[in-house]
Amino acid sequence: MKFAVFGAGHVATHFSMRLAQLGHEIAGVYSRTQASAETLSEKLGGVFCTTDISRMPHADVCLVALTDGALQEHCSQIVETQCRNTLFVHTAGSIDMNIWHNNGAERFGVLYPMQTFSKNSSIDWNTVTLFVEAASQSDTDLLYNLAYAMSGRVYRSTSEQRLKMHLAAVFCCNFVNNMFSVSNSLLTEIGLPFDIMYPLIDETIRKSRLMPPVKAQTGPAVRGDRNVMEKHLDMLEDRKLWSQIYQLVSQNIQDIKE
Repeated sequence: MKFAVFGAGHVATHFSMRLAQLGHEIAGVYSRTQASAETLSEKLGGVFCTTDISRMPHADVCLVALTDGALQEHCSQIVETQCRNTLFVHTAGSIDMNIWHNNGAERFGVLYPMQTFSKNSSIDWNTVTLFVEAASQSDTDLLYNLAYAMSGRVYRSTSEQRLKMHLAAVFCCNFVNNMFSVSNSLLTEIGLPFDIMYPLIDETIRKSRLMPPVKAQTGPAVRGDRNVMEKHLDMLEDRKLWSQIYQLVSQNIQDIKE
């Protein structure tokens, strides 16, 4: 199939490279910045790239991996660039599939990856779970087969389910990574590298695969160890936001413990 790719960020980069690897044609790449468009173009062997949506070539599938705001802003214009029979697909977790219908598309769907991507970090596609949704059964089947070829881990989902999944992913990935950043800052202050936490992180993840997370919870909050918690809060006296986070998360641990 021939794909027109809108976006040149993390998701667009990995998706387009995987599609090309599977033998699909990338007809063109759009990005809001010339440098990003050219970088992805080079990775794809020098395909056409542009910062002008109206110049994007026609394709069988229009794959849009823009930010939510950019997708909402440019959706109508993207639809106008393509043929009537083009299948329009976005990769967003929090945008309803019907954004395409509301902007004039006749064939449309979603291909949502439950994974975190970085442009310069390789990804094992066998570990990526993809969720598909489309307006018709035939396009649902088409996206399912495409997704299965990409990763082999595919589920059908509604826009409502996908939004809840996206919220869960923010807690599980984005917020956890932010806590890594806090941990790294605290360790840097005492001259220690973050990699001393790797065994702890690995064991935490390992246990989450073996039992419900609530059963794997450890630490002073779940034990109700106020002496330790007060010492921690004293150390955070000059870090009001971190202190609030510590108290809120500790309270949540205590509220949902078994």
